[in-house]
Amino acid sequence: MIEELKENEYLWNLFTQKEAYFSYNLDKYQRFTYSSSKHKNVFEPEVSQFLIKKGFSFSWPNNKKFAICLTHDIDNIFPSFKNRGYSSLKLISRFQLKNGLKRLLNQENPYWSFSEIIRLEKKYDATSSFFFMADQSNYDISKLENELKYIIKNGCEEGLHGGYNTFNNLDLILKEKIKLEEILGENIIGYRNHFLRFKIPETWELLSKAGFKYDTTLSYAEMIGFRNGMCHPFKPFNLNNNREIDVLEIPLVIQDGTLRTYMNLNMDKSWLLCKKLIDTTKNMNGVITFVWHNHFFDDVLYKGWKNFYEKILNYSNEKNAWLTSGGNIFRWWTRKT
Repeated sequence: MIEELKENEYLWNLFTQKEAYFSYNLDKYQRFTYSSSKHKNVFEPEVSQFLIKKGFSFSWPNNKKFAICLTHDIDNIFPSFKNRGYSSLKLISRFQLKNGLKRLLNQENPYWSFSEIIRLEKKYDATSSFFFMADQSNYDISKLENELKYIIKNGCEEGLHGGYNTFNNLDLILKEKIKLEEILGENIIGYRNHFLRFKIPETWELLSKAGFKYDTTLSYAEMIGFRNGMCHPFKPFNLNNNREIDVLEIPLVIQDGTLRTYMNLNMDKSWLLCKKLIDTTKNMNGVITFVWHNHFFDDVLYKGWKNFYEKILNYSNEKNAWLTSGGNIFRWWTRKT
């Protein structure tokens, strides 16, 4: 694959994200942005299209047409006081006084949606990846042992949601990884960094050194789509040393917060774009990764987004998608044939 891509300078630069190596035009979170990129055609997986024309073929288990990588970033497990107050007022204005007071007094936690997510996914024979933080900035992971075991028991996967300052620090990556593994009692193989903070190619190299098998951070925070033209997993290539990096990237394509906040789209426009990207991925026998945060299942603060997620599951299932976790995709993609 590498040699074929090197024949086309434009696609090689897109695939390797060469422009991100030299850009100093970063946002306030030190992220390379869609607005800074010269490549705007993110709704077409140009690199994957090229590879298919070159004769590469891709398959999925049980004759599935394509794969949907389902993920959930657990940024917070309790709503802020501001969110509790706002949602309480909304409920009280709907004459749901009892429920409103429960929220205000923190007697009801709408972010504690793990079992709800799993029940919903089981309707479509789906499993997913839950990425938890272990840096204690937003919550204490050691107090979630029962919930973590419940998620694993139900066939889902847990990965590390690296802290805000973790993406370029091997010591922090290892510290957080070890802490989560000690609580789980098993190795974790998947990673995504908080706020999608990522430095190309350094973060990939650090993840490989830390023993992670796959990452699923590569994306733009403010735009959905195929950032490097790939709708298939791939091994990143380091232009600094001219070598492949030993970690699998399962690129992130659609994030709930990108649709709702950054792009400021309503449900109808969001669905049209999601459907287009799903259909495109299906035609390429590819994989499309979604992240749906646990707090987006709160139908008071994020009305309609829980139903939107089920719409994605239902549509993808009808299109014969393999609805699964990042870990399962890694194991399938790297299987010995």
